[in-house]
Amino acid sequence: MGNEDGPGMGKEDGPAMWFEYGMNMGFYFAHRSTASYYNGSGGGSGGRRSLEQVMRTNLNYNRIRQDLGYDFSLHALPMDMRYTPSIMLGFFGSLHFGARSALLADFNYTKLRTEDQFTLQLDRFSNIEGDNIERFTITGSEERVDLRLGYQHTFLSKDSYIHPYLEAGFSLTDTKVREIRTQIRNSTYSLFHASTTQYTLERDFGMSAGGFAGAGLKMDVNENFRLTVGYASLYTQINLGENDESRFQHSLFVRLNLDGLFNRVQTD
Repeated sequence: MGNEDGPGMGKEDGPAMWFEYGMNMGFYFAHRSTASYYNGSGGGSGGRRSLEQVMRTNLNYNRIRQDLGYDFSLHALPMDMRYTPSIMLGFFGSLHFGARSALLADFNYTKLRTEDQFTLQLDRFSNIEGDNIERFTITGSEERVDLRLGYQHTFLSKDSYIHPYLEAGFSLTDTKVREIRTQIRNSTYSLFHASTTQYTLERDFGMSAGGFAGAGLKMDVNENFRLTVGYASLYTQINLGENDESRFQHSLFVRLNLDGLFNRVQTD
């Protein structure tokens, strides 16, 4: 087994089997279906506390009233929580059986952020409708780690250094909530404390199984280095709150082969 000739994808006279590895870098686009978990509604016996509950504790209530200069009440919770695209980092390894077929393993990490605004109604006199309504931001963050195991098929282009590929397989996604916060004037308030046990009525962490499919282009930069540009769609259930639906999560990425680079350094 070797990989001295492995990166030359346009050549079919290389070794019968070789191993490649490298880094993944890209962007992760999460489906918005679980973003409402962070909207301040609270829930169950998990780690979430409602925005109303946090604001009405004596210490917080007095501080908020002092910062606002008026008495207040919750007017409306956020209605449009969405995840922002996030950076995805990871590693991959692939066992090649000839130049066309390979077994692939991907390990990726991303930290997601979601935010929207809620409104407070201030107890102040105004002749203008809505002038006593103020907006404040609520944010949430979570970590996701996914493991993808699958098969990859490369369509060789003998007269070109660019080779299309398709891949598909099985996935495991681990999700963990990191925080839910809001800031009112100069003070920050936490709406979340991590669960210490998985035997709660509401989930704020957990692993789920799914599947993925992807496509992209492999580019032979030279005999020792390959650059891959790809897209993958992950279909899985995210273990947050009462969510029991599987949705598509998307990613765009670049794979950098490191095995050829290290081999050349050792040779030199």
